Amino acid sequence: MEIIDSASRFGGLIRLRRQALGLTQRDLALAVNVGERFIVDLESGKPTCQLGKALAVARGVGIRLTDTAPALWVTRFQPPAPPTPILTFPISEEMLEHSSDLL
Repeated sequence: MEIIDSASRFGGLIRLRRQALGLTQRDLALAVNVGERFIVDLESGKPTCQLGKALAVARGVGIRLTDTAPALWVTRFQPPAPPTPILTFPISEEMLEHSSDLL
């Protein structure tokens, strides 16, 4: 697994995948409905490329982005636990008569 921490690394990975698939920049651009210039800019690491288009290109060459950080939101936004059930049981008259003995 490669850590992608810059636009140039991301672009380089796109280029490698595209080439491995035997696609030209034009082929890829047509396949994902972006301009060829966008593919050129993305592969060269232009940091201002539009994220939506960049993600479409990544999907087009089989790259799936995943978040591997711990899921902090699970604990922050977890629904509250259900209330603890209250146990009830019948009390007989005899039990009530002797309850003062327990105090």
